[in-house]
Amino acid sequence: MGQRAKKSVVRSGEAGQLLKQGTYYQSIDDISDRAADSYRLVILKYPDSFEAEQALFYLASYYQKKFFILEETSGVQDWSAFNEAEDALYKYIKKYTLKGRGSYLGDAYHTLAIIALKRGNIELAKQDLSKMSKTGARDPKVFIYKVVWSHDASAVNADCNTRALASGTLESVSSPLNFNQFISNLRTWCRSHCGK
Repeated sequence: MGQRAKKSVVRSGEAGQLLKQGTYYQSIDDISDRAADSYRLVILKYPDSFEAEQALFYLASYYQKKFFILEETSGVQDWSAFNEAEDALYKYIKKYTLKGRGSYLGDAYHTLAIIALKRGNIELAKQDLSKMSKTGARDPKVFIYKVVWSHDASAVNADCNTRALASGTLESVSSPLNFNQFISNLRTWCRSHCGK
């Protein structure tokens, strides 16, 4: 194994460890930003790695999750968490639409649509869902765990067809529901249409 190959393996190992550390903090609902710090280190130190691509999307999902944890546990709507999530998602889309694996393009647009809906911007959500549908050829699956974090919600824990999820979400958006009803209906849709 040449020197360059060894260095690549070491870098990949370090990036993987940082990514694993971030996902651990995120999985235990730690909202102290330790997950975000780990993800940012991966992006900074290994910008051209697949781990950096993952870390950028995970950074966005961490901040989206943080918003919903704070809202449910303390009644605080931390809009700055959504701002951080949107920033990471737009960076992900810009960087990985044509390069990298683009493994989270559909997920990124779906997350943006959910954030837009929570902000009350239905038209922006519809635009994001339309863009999501178009990414289906490059990113055919979107993983849904709970749709959004909730202490009460049972997990969907399934891959959904990107185009079908965009269509199903768009259909739910068209119904006049409040956000929580919308999320409940979308969870039901995901349970019956995803992972099959």
